[in-house]
Amino acid sequence: MERRIILPKKGDYNVFKFEEIRNDKVGPNEVRIEVHFSGVNFADCLMRKGLYQDAPGYPFTPGYEVSGIITEVGENSSFKVGQKVMAGTLFNGYCSEIILPEGQTLALPENYSLAQGASVLVSYLTSYMVFMAQARVKSGDRILIDCATGALGSLSYEILKNYNVEMVGLTSSAHKKNLFKQKGRTLLLASELTDQKFDIILNSRGGRTISDDFNRLRPNGRLVSLGISNALNASFINKWKTLLNMPWFWIVKLINNNKGVFGLNLLKMFSYPETIEQALKGFNEFNIVPPEVTVFKAEEIGNAQRFIEEKKSMGKVLLSWRD
Repeated sequence: MERRIILPKKGDYNVFKFEEIRNDKVGPNEVRIEVHFSGVNFADCLMRKGLYQDAPGYPFTPGYEVSGIITEVGENSSFKVGQKVMAGTLFNGYCSEIILPEGQTLALPENYSLAQGASVLVSYLTSYMVFMAQARVKSGDRILIDCATGALGSLSYEILKNYNVEMVGLTSSAHKKNLFKQKGRTLLLASELTDQKFDIILNSRGGRTISDDFNRLRPNGRLVSLGISNALNASFINKWKTLLNMPWFWIVKLINNNKGVFGLNLLKMFSYPETIEQALKGFNEFNIVPPEVTVFKAEEIGNAQRFIEEKKSMGKVLLSWRD
């Protein structure tokens, strides 16, 4: 029996429900995937708490990425039954079977396991949009990534290692610094930044940290903001403080400072399938080493999200649908 996870309303880690999947028909240029692994992302935790404004109305199935094996192809599809793939989804990724447009599907690299395949696409697409499409990385840039120890930080490193840049990561967990030092990566606590300056800053924390990071930019620097992680486990009052402290940028200030500010909502990019397809076509050019993965059974979805929220993850958290 094929199943999917339903988020019926906002709630705690026990709010999730399971329901059987109805077998829809596969259309032209679509594929049916027997899902083996689903990626769990920070945005999914926000959805559970009712803090993700672009989520569908309840009830719905969260999830943005899967890996598995194709069991059926539609007319004109370039994929084959039995082919191993990884895919990006527009919600509905917490499932044991899914039908997707082939433009959102990518053949699994030969050196990837199926688990690794579910660990990369959302973070890759996010990193690609940040550094290739928006900030336009160039040789010599000094780059700050404030979510360095998760999947996004790992994939950002994998993209940027192809360029002559200096990368600095932030962490709120002091014990992770030595682990990343062993990998040859610079990791700092926020208190250790002092007066350092950067050409590109990826900000996922939101609130007042955006203003702080704007002031850390060199002339011609680019700041990309893509989340408000500081609001996730905050009290109701502090959530509002985080939102109210999000800065408004006056165009004259940007002109006078010779700096740029971008915002990224990857979900919105799925409204431009040609952009997603173009980004996926370039995936193999970066020779990406997948992040470390931590796997939970699908029935343990609550524990998987708790693991992320308690900042225990080093890399990607996955749900497994097949024993």
